Amino acid sequence: MRFYYSLLGLLLISLIPSCQEEEAKDELQSKQFICTWGDSLTAGGGGDGTTYPNVLDSLLGNNYQVINCGIGGEQTLTIAARQGGIPMLLAHPVELPADNSKIIIGDKSHSLISSWNNRSVVTPLLQGGESTVNNCIINEIECILGWTGKAWNDPDGRYTIQRVVAADTPVTLRERSIVFTSSMQRYRNLFANVFFIGQNLGYANNADLVSQYKAMIRFSGSNNFVILGLTSGTKAERTDLETLMTKEFGAQYINLRDYLSTQGLQDASLTPTPADIEAMAEGKTPPSLLYDHVHFNAKGYELIGQIIYKRFLYLGII
Repeated sequence: MRFYYSLLGLLLISLIPSCQEEEAKDELQSKQFICTWGDSLTAGGGGDGTTYPNVLDSLLGNNYQVINCGIGGEQTLTIAARQGGIPMLLAHPVELPADNSKIIIGDKSHSLISSWNNRSVVTPLLQGGESTVNNCIINEIECILGWTGKAWNDPDGRYTIQRVVAADTPVTLRERSIVFTSSMQRYRNLFANVFFIGQNLGYANNADLVSQYKAMIRFSGSNNFVILGLTSGTKAERTDLETLMTKEFGAQYINLRDYLSTQGLQDASLTPTPADIEAMAEGKTPPSLLYDHVHFNAKGYELIGQIIYKRFLYLGII
């Protein structure tokens, strides 16, 4: 009898992890996922741990999960390449060995290009964020894309590719082969997206930026989105772009510069300094919300997370 009790105990213990795993899986499947696409302003540079994605996540509650897909230093075409709306291509043929050893494919300027125009250089992985790129698929082969540099601007840095699983024979990866990133599968057709690109350029003109946004939106597979307007510069410098963005995207475009320069300090319960007053007179983001001339401090990121949340409510997304 003692044997049967012991056996029953073992069976019950063995069921606990699987039950917990099933509960975790059910909880995960019940969540609505929101991707935030951008550069260091999305990653949270200067916020000392506070980012607008984690502020938004806390406001949305347990039924939602916000995924931070912001990588520092990236221009628009590199972000769009990770996301999938404008895929990146191999700039030249690559001889991939049969084993899974790393091979160098080139430096920053001669490895990956954008399918947007078949010439603009694309530079992922330079400031982290491999999870949105790897594992990638090139010519139906699962690969890992790497960067050997000690920093994003290391002149000796080189891009590498290696197989995930060794094969029997080597193969040539064709020139202009599409690099299908992990994000193109994992983060497509999710509940909603936030797009915040352009601070590091990558677009030819205002119309080109709009077109790039539309490509990313189409690929995302979701009509639930908001676009954050650029926050650097003065009102005079940004009027043409902001007018076009409002025309093209309506209420799904948040004129973030205008909001921060007119209401930001009040909503943050901050008293304007003389420097703030001078900046706001030109329609610039007040320094009290900034870490440096571009990145926000924790207060700034809190405001951005809050205004996205309010816009989601207004649009009926949540």
